[in-house]
Amino acid sequence: MELLCDRARLAADTIDGKTKQRIAFYDQTLQERLIRETQMRNQVQQALEDRQFHLYVQPKVDMRTGEVIGAESLISWIHPEFGFIPPDQFIPLLEEAGEIYPLDKYVWEDTCRLLQQRQKAGKKVFPISVNVARGDLYQKDLQQTLQSLLKKYELNAAALHLEVTERAYVHDSQHIFHVLSELREAGFFIEMDDFGTGESSLAMVAEMPIDLLKLDRYFLVSAAHSKRHAEIIQFIIQLAQSLDLHILAEGVETKEQADYLLSSGCTFAQGYLYGKPMPAEEFLQKY
Repeated sequence: MELLCDRARLAADTIDGKTKQRIAFYDQTLQERLIRETQMRNQVQQALEDRQFHLYVQPKVDMRTGEVIGAESLISWIHPEFGFIPPDQFIPLLEEAGEIYPLDKYVWEDTCRLLQQRQKAGKKVFPISVNVARGDLYQKDLQQTLQSLLKKYELNAAALHLEVTERAYVHDSQHIFHVLSELREAGFFIEMDDFGTGESSLAMVAEMPIDLLKLDRYFLVSAAHSKRHAEIIQFIIQLAQSLDLHILAEGVETKEQADYLLSSGCTFAQGYLYGKPMPAEEFLQKY
């Protein structure tokens, strides 16, 4: 029965809502995908032990000056059989299976190690953000784990920003509010990722313990040919300003996009225009 459900899910996933297609069939290609996904799920623990996961870092900049003001940690899997696997191919699998916490802890520790290396090398110290999955927020030792890492690598909480997707806030919001409030009180800077793509209400945004909104790249790409999306960007920027929140635009790829954001009041950005994700070692040398 579980296998049949997996097959039905894979077939359903091929329907993207952008066409009139309403029926999908399970075929050989989907079967190969299911086998690969099953293998990946079963091999995560060994991959963690073998350090097959590699940290990548993407800079965040102040568009007014081009100065790097922070960064985000990302993760990729160099699989012995499949080669390079981007995060969007394995992270959703682990989140769905409730097995993301060990991987996130791995990323948090590698990020803390990088921050310590920067300090010891006399580099400019700026915060690096890490992703915190919705499932992580239900781990009883979450705050203790984060604080233990800070202590181990001689860092303060301000050095490690925590990114939580907007969708994570919607369900069981009281619990999420409680956990994030405690983390914020402990000194962590909280970022709401992918803002504008979830189902959060304005009241929720106003009440949630957050410090920064990350404007999802979808709106930026769409704004070029959609007046409505351009107006949504303006609204989100004004909302952040009215709530005294920082705002950062994701996925900035062109100077035209950067100029538009600056003229709209958004000064911080992340995207290929300013730097692609790079191995942690390269980031350490370059910045």
